[in-house]
Amino acid sequence: MSKAIFLAVMGVLSSCVTSPAPSVRGFVLYHLSNRHGEIEPCGCQANQVGGLDRLVTFLGREPRDFPRLFVDAGDTFFSMVPVNPRRLEQETLRALLIARTYKKQGLEFLTPGERDFAAGKEILKRLEMESGAQFLAANLTDSTGQLIYPAYRLIEKGGMKIGIVGVVDEGAFSNIAEVKVQPAIFSLRKVIGEVGRKVDFWVVLSHLGLERDRVLALEVGKAIIVGSHSMDLLQPAEQVGECWLGQTKNEGQQVGKFSVTPSGIRPELVDLGKEYEEENETRRSLLAYREQVKALEIDAAARADKIPPLESAFVANRFTCRTCHLKQFEFWQRTRHASAYLTLYSKNQHFNSDCIGCHTLGFQDKRGFQLAADPLVGKGITLDEVLKNKGRNYRHDLKSWHDQGKVEKVFMDVQCEHCHGNRAGHPNPNVKTLKKVSLDTCRSCHRPPNAPQFDPKMLAKVACPLSSR
Repeated sequence: MSKAIFLAVMGVLSSCVTSPAPSVRGFVLYHLSNRHGEIEPCGCQANQVGGLDRLVTFLGREPRDFPRLFVDAGDTFFSMVPVNPRRLEQETLRALLIARTYKKQGLEFLTPGERDFAAGKEILKRLEMESGAQFLAANLTDSTGQLIYPAYRLIEKGGMKIGIVGVVDEGAFSNIAEVKVQPAIFSLRKVIGEVGRKVDFWVVLSHLGLERDRVLALEVGKAIIVGSHSMDLLQPAEQVGECWLGQTKNEGQQVGKFSVTPSGIRPELVDLGKEYEEENETRRSLLAYREQVKALEIDAAARADKIPPLESAFVANRFTCRTCHLKQFEFWQRTRHASAYLTLYSKNQHFNSDCIGCHTLGFQDKRGFQLAADPLVGKGITLDEVLKNKGRNYRHDLKSWHDQGKVEKVFMDVQCEHCHGNRAGHPNPNVKTLKKVSLDTCRSCHRPPNAPQFDPKMLAKVACPLSSR
């Protein structure tokens, strides 16, 4: 090899070794809000979206060309304020599952909403620890005026300096003990004034609602506002000046994404549909959660004092109705309403308090039954005995046991009194005439997100033949 060629080759090799890699400039923001304690779709209809396991699959499939920033704008862990004491253990288990899943997915920041305080500040403190995230709220204070959480944090992602700040709605926390909320705009201005020009970009976790987010956009300039609280779906994301507003569908149905580079910001909303359904660790945790709930409810039933039925209690006995309304009874038995409880049983969800209310009659109603493990009132038979024979045998066995005097009340399934109201004292010649069944009755259960595509024409499929009695 000639000296000239040798030097040329060495020059090429040298340039390969010493040339610096191009610096990454930008980041990808993944955002969630208004989960309301959702961990999986209820499964009442086909093609429902949502679920922690699908979120994990989605994030696992995403490219890693840029650093990630994963945030949540609140109302994450619980569905209502306060938590029903009877459901505290179940709801806490579910909240912990959310927190631990988020930690494994790298959640960095969360601004708590009022629903996150539903089980008390001590449980929320544990959820913060389990989530691995830093909670932020620039205007949330204790009774002495001290901030409960840091107002903001400064971080760097992909060569960009980012300020993360959280604000919450002043009126939403009025029923949360020992918590006060300062004016959101004032608190945000204070943070921006303190930070000055130390950041290239702001991410605001706003638990204020869409209309107020639009006002915030005029305060922060170049920023992304991740919205929560008002549950307004922004699809696509909305731009106000240099600021982008994003908010996902509630109850875990979507994940939001902003790709941020010097050339611009590209927003995206992704429905977590069946295409993201695959076996993973989180899916196994969801199945284990069902077993935990079942054990809790069986234990609660074993320990609880039995509450005597009210005089105005539901009849809750399809066989009593059958005595006079045979044609209607036989029609009802062919509808999906007649096996609504079996739908839950087949998925091991028949102890899930979130589901039972729409698949049974009178759950946690003084006229009905109080505990998930007690939807059957009888003598010498158990719920497991009734359910082990599914389909026709399930109904046949119930009838046989009823004829033997072993069945008093059957709260399982969607039945006569769901549509026609409490018929206490019936059969009775003085009973009032039934009022017409309205679609509002149907919509008490057939509503989003469980039944987002309810068609009023479906009423004809379950409407019993007219009675001559």
